[in-house]
Amino acid sequence: MSHFLSLRRRLPAFPQLLSSRGSGRSQKHVPKGKPRPERARTTAATARAHSRPRPGRPRSLSRGPSTRRSGGTPADRPALRREPAATVTVLQRWTEWPPRGPQRRSPKITGLEPGSVVITRRAVDARFRPEFEQVVLGERVVRSTELHEPLARELLQCSADLREFGTVVGDTMCTLDFYEGQGRLDGALCSYTERDKQEYLRAAHAAGVRNIEMESSVFAAMCRACGLRAAVVCVTLLDRLEGDQISSPREVLAEFQKRPQRLVGHFIKKCLAVA
Repeated sequence: MSHFLSLRRRLPAFPQLLSSRGSGRSQKHVPKGKPRPERARTTAATARAHSRPRPGRPRSLSRGPSTRRSGGTPADRPALRREPAATVTVLQRWTEWPPRGPQRRSPKITGLEPGSVVITRRAVDARFRPEFEQVVLGERVVRSTELHEPLARELLQCSADLREFGTVVGDTMCTLDFYEGQGRLDGALCSYTERDKQEYLRAAHAAGVRNIEMESSVFAAMCRACGLRAAVVCVTLLDRLEGDQISSPREVLAEFQKRPQRLVGHFIKKCLAVA
């Protein structure tokens, strides 16, 4: 009740806000079913009288709820009408997500150009793990697919000596099939969308994968189990972040396929020359 009493002392121009509840001192308790006292009716009539302008005074200077609710004189009212527009602008700035601006954009990930040669650092499975799973006598056996890193560096140096094509060292993802296993959309079965495919390929790129094929994991696991120096050299035929279909001409593809052979041949000649 003290809250309403303080309002009555501060805002005498709003008696109708206080007449419905009262201060607790000016009115007595009225049981249900009986009409309100005459004092309440008089207070409501007094509020209506305050809302009408007094004779001889302009509307803008009249006292009453209409002037106080509008915020002052009519000259101030256009500024109040412009406030909702500013409020909408603030809401739009906060509801736009992700925020605009180059500082908020993630860098675009691009794959290798067709014809690039990839020297495998390690063969990974479809979950980017460097291991090969095999079932032996009903038991699950997991072997590592790490390849010989010094040999990969020697092959990279041979590519620098040739200066004929671009060569990188990275992980090779080995899958179980050519279509869904590699995230393609042009197969007979497809249980995902283009957005799902792009997210998966970008995650593979972030994990270090630079090309996809279906043979390297077995080769890497067997050579490592036998203690042999081994390397895998591949050539890319298309950028998988741009599409699934190979669009290069047949003559270009034939030249691409010779690049790993020329690199390995140069390495063999270099080793024989040293021997």
